Amino acid sequence: MSSVKACDMKLVDYDISPKIGFLLEDPLMSELDDNQLISYKELRLAHTQLSCIGSGYIWQNGPTGTPDMIPRCLAVPWYNVSKKICLNPILHYPSLILNNYTIINPDKPFSVQQIRLQGFKEFNVNPTRIHPIPQSFFLRLT
Repeated sequence: MSSVKACDMKLVDYDISPKIGFLLEDPLMSELDDNQLISYKELRLAHTQLSCIGSGYIWQNGPTGTPDMIPRCLAVPWYNVSKKICLNPILHYPSLILNNYTIINPDKPFSVQQIRLQGFKEFNVNPTRIHPIPQSFFLRLT
């Protein structure tokens, strides 16, 4: 087994710039190409993710520190995806709950108690307590 000497190591092998250290020299700040999203499910998932990222950006400093603008790399795809699926570019019930759940036990009869949030659990939302009227309506249709 050979040992590596410090003089044999190169910064570039570890993506460390000799000029600016760990900062990326050419960071990627391109926009999401929403034209690559084809299916309705892909668009809904993108809307959920962009809405959560956008809400996090907007509210990161609390209600008194909201930014005047959203960066283009977030705003443009968020708006375009929202427009394609006829939803507003905000974090709301269709994104946070209807598009973001899993069935706890598929072998049991479906009920509101069988729903658990799949992602973004940090929002601490109990799906059984949000909008019981649409959920009850949905359960009657199934």
